[in-house]
Amino acid sequence: MSVRTAFSAIFGVLLLQQASMGVAKEEERLGRAILQRQGATYEEVRKFQKVGRVEITSDASQFVFEWSRPYNWVPVRRGLSKTDHARQQTFLYLVKIPAVGDFSTTAFAESVFPANAGATYYLGGLSPDGSILSFYELDRDDAKVRLGIVSLSGPKPRRPVWFDVPLNREQLNRPARWLTDELLMYPSLDSGWALLNVSTGVSDVCHNCGQGHGSRTPPIKQATVPVLTLPANARQIAKSQGGELIVYLVDTDSQLSLLYTKGGRIFVLFENVRL
Repeated sequence: MSVRTAFSAIFGVLLLQQASMGVAKEEERLGRAILQRQGATYEEVRKFQKVGRVEITSDASQFVFEWSRPYNWVPVRRGLSKTDHARQQTFLYLVKIPAVGDFSTTAFAESVFPANAGATYYLGGLSPDGSILSFYELDRDDAKVRLGIVSLSGPKPRRPVWFDVPLNREQLNRPARWLTDELLMYPSLDSGWALLNVSTGVSDVCHNCGQGHGSRTPPIKQATVPVLTLPANARQIAKSQGGELIVYLVDTDSQLSLLYTKGGRIFVLFENVRL
């Protein structure tokens, strides 16, 4: 073998190694979902689980969060953007906060509603009175999307109400936001934003809606929050309007923990060890 041939062979191996490393880094960055070629194992679910967006009610009595994991099957990409295809299977969970001084009740995360098979969810927003949650559902078997709302105060199991509106599948990263307890704005297929009356089911183009619009509440006096010793690597991901409820996340290579502070105390909602 000539020196040139040997050099070419070595150079080719190096390029393949670099490409492989690049793919591995891309898989890690995107939560492995975009290059998922088989259903996830239990170990992979533990390793790649994530907590996403959080929404807190105005009275700080409850909050909703996204929890995601790799799919246990290979989802189709047909018709989806790279970002949406990379999104892991995501579920919505509700946490009801016990009243301050109530030590007989423990907060826990419960499914907002029974998830449909093959679906992943995008957390929207809470109505001004905190009773209704908006969200998107993306079916990973046929790439269909739809807009739904669900009453958090309704009987269990909670059942979503679905709306047949021209939802823009390319804008699922824009949460559906409430203007009032009845008016919900969402990214429309036919225009930038549309406004839906959830009582009548009628929607129309919203010329004045924009990314910065949403429900408006009067300014709330900030609570006096004591200084607490939080776990290492804990970072704030959500805060109530008055500051009395703060949600923190610990997301490291070894663990995923969700905790909150209220009434001068720290509460750990869950602490998952990554395998």
